[in-house]
Amino acid sequence: MKKTFTPGEIQLLMSEVEDDLLYALHQEGDPPERDQDLLLLMRRMVATRLVKPTATFEEMVADMYDESPEEIRSWWDNWS
Repeated sequence: MKKTFTPGEIQLLMSEVEDDLLYALHQEGDPPERDQDLLLLMRRMVATRLVKPTATFEEMVADMYDESPEEIRSWWDNWS
């Protein structure tokens, strides 16, 4: 039988996985902000798509952030 998950269960799982990944990759000290930002961006996009499966990046940003899509994209400029 196929198990189904509620949006809340999926969000909780995503948050737990995010924490696990950040810890696994950065056991000594705080993870870089860019890693945290990217995982949060992914989690928010998943949350948006759970409600509206065809949502674009721009729509997610409008719903979840005060910044513009261009501003958010700039967070990854010049990272090495």
